[in-house]
Amino acid sequence: RVGACMSGGDLFIFGGFGRGLTGGHQRLNDAAALEWAALGVGGDLGQPTRLFAPESLGKDRKKALRRMFHAVAPADGGFVVFGGRAGPAAGYSDAILFRQDGGVLASQGLSCEGEAPSPRWRHTLTRLGGHGDLYLVAGGWNGSESLPDLKVLERCRPVGGGEAWAWRQVRGSLPCGGVFGHTADLVREAEDSWTVALLGGCRRAGELAGDLVMIELRRLPGDGGAEFSAEFCIVGGPSPAPRYSHASLVAAGTLVVVGGVLPTGEEDRNAYAFDLGSGCWSAVRVRGFPEDHVWCRQHLVAGGSDALLRVALVGGGILCFSFGCKMNPLITVCTLRGGE
Repeated sequence: RVGACMSGGDLFIFGGFGRGLTGGHQRLNDAAALEWAALGVGGDLGQPTRLFAPESLGKDRKKALRRMFHAVAPADGGFVVFGGRAGPAAGYSDAILFRQDGGVLASQGLSCEGEAPSPRWRHTLTRLGGHGDLYLVAGGWNGSESLPDLKVLERCRPVGGGEAWAWRQVRGSLPCGGVFGHTADLVREAEDSWTVALLGGCRRAGELAGDLVMIELRRLPGDGGAEFSAEFCIVGGPSPAPRYSHASLVAAGTLVVVGGVLPTGEEDRNAYAFDLGSGCWSAVRVRGFPEDHVWCRQHLVAGGSDALLRVALVGGGILCFSFGCKMNPLITVCTLRGGE
């Protein structure tokens, strides 16, 4: 339920559901930046840590920042947040920019031109390229149905200087209806075109998606209403079982997928690698985790030249009103090795 991403050599974490200052479990509104190079195997969170604690903000602003099942993506000097769950059946449709300023994190609500996506949670926010100028919002849940739409958030650079933000329309919607609890990772970028790998998700109660879908996004010329178009290609062949609430990342030409919830309702304690060149899946060894580790609702992040060797699982857990709450350590640094 937490949001996490790598940006500029730091691991950023924001919000989620966890233990608050008063001791009870609640939606959170704090953030942290941790140096990736200082994170150690075995749970050492490293130093220095730069925090955002919203105590200085007004009551309404502090409440509005509390969220879970939101989406986070890197930005220059920080990260962007979109959406999230405010309560059992209430979602957000706002975009927030966090940036480091004088050794601390500062937040800014973005005033965006254009029509924003509807309120949602359990969606994805994918940065399209390395400059933090474009982000793709895909799918999600609004409390009653899964959402099939796509929107692009763009950082504009006016002629007079500064920056502005705008929501852009996308022609095309996700195949087979909407999904939530999926993942979406950038696998290729070229001039005015991008390929995003969308995997799994839940279409509706009891129906999981097992497809790996390649989204081909293109910027449209002229002024024809929609500013982008999307086409979809479903990857065939043998693949892991359908799942949602899994984690994934793309590094060195490989899509790595960890955990998730299966159609049986059980967690998958395995990991898989999809070679983007050959189009083949293989197993990834998973060893050394405690038996009570929760393999869903995690984030998988990596940075640096060791991106396919040293990774971190962030968050993860389950909340059951009958049996209580079980949460993983906030950060688990581990290594990946190919299967036999």
